[in-house]
Amino acid sequence: MPSTGYDTFRDTPDPEPVDQLSAQGAEAAQAQVQPETSQMPARLRRDRREGRKGTQGKKKMSRRKKIIIIAASVVAVLLVAAGAYAYYFVYKANRNMQITDPKLNDVLQPADETKPYYVLVVGSDTRVVGQNARSDTIMLCRLDPQNKRVSILSIPRDTKVEIPGHGTQKINAAMAYGGPSGAVTAVSTFAGVPISHYVELDFTGFTDIVNSLGGVTINVPAPASYQGVSIRAGSQKLDGAHALVFVRARKSYALGDFQRAANQRTFLKAVAKQVLQAPPTQIPGLLQSASKCVGSDMSSTQMVSLAMVFRGMNADTDIYSGQVPSKTARIGKVSYVLTVQDQWADVRTKFTTGVVPFVTKENQPAVKE
Repeated sequence: MPSTGYDTFRDTPDPEPVDQLSAQGAEAAQAQVQPETSQMPARLRRDRREGRKGTQGKKKMSRRKKIIIIAASVVAVLLVAAGAYAYYFVYKANRNMQITDPKLNDVLQPADETKPYYVLVVGSDTRVVGQNARSDTIMLCRLDPQNKRVSILSIPRDTKVEIPGHGTQKINAAMAYGGPSGAVTAVSTFAGVPISHYVELDFTGFTDIVNSLGGVTINVPAPASYQGVSIRAGSQKLDGAHALVFVRARKSYALGDFQRAANQRTFLKAVAKQVLQAPPTQIPGLLQSASKCVGSDMSSTQMVSLAMVFRGMNADTDIYSGQVPSKTARIGKVSYVLTVQDQWADVRTKFTTGVVPFVTKENQPAVKE
């Protein structure tokens, strides 16, 4: 047939699009490899569900761990801060209570603190670092840790003694001439005992300690006044200002210094009773107050340990006190307190061997100021 100039079209079917064939093939392949969930065996479906739950559990556990770590970190920071503050607090207290006498440790005798040992306590109106003044309160304390017993012996400040290099003197002059080490040497020689620790008190500063304790209960023997403040006779709770009257007043009493020494022993006994009954949470505040008016060869931590050793002691029955048997006399133009030697020998023997009471009517003479 001759050509007409036009191509002849054949009636053939249109081919399927390539992308449609590919999608159908992929669905068929997926249907063969991974059947529908509804067609899965029950065990396989259960495993898949547990797998999803396990993943969620791990996420929750991870959050809990984060919370625990954060909380632990906060606690650690607080503990470090508390430790740093406690270290600074103790360091400051130790520095305030430090005695600067370089000879003090040379004259103090180390003690086996499971056995009785001696502590010298001296007091004054004002404690000034680097200045030696005459001590107006001298007490020798015998501490018996095993029996939880304390004996306090007052030595009158005007007691006549011999001080090497200075001749005849009042015993309180030893502090002025030789500082704390001089006082320790003089009292150790006088009493015939080794002294293991030294404590210096500023009774004026004790007002803060008394107030920290909420006051101290004392039976005041007679009305007294000091620097415009007065106290009445009888049992009463004294705050710091009125307790200061009790320990400093001298002219209000017929026995003068002798009565004041007795009052100071009573006061220390009352304070010891309060401290030993104080809850542990009150100790830091007491230590802070004490550091302002106490000097010692002992550190603040040693003092706290000492208080813990005697904790539980009955202050009413296990603290004994007394005074060196004495009488007043004037030699030349100087007024002294003379030791009554026979009676002192009896008191010293009982005091150093732990016999209580070590002071009796028989070995304690009547004294007159």
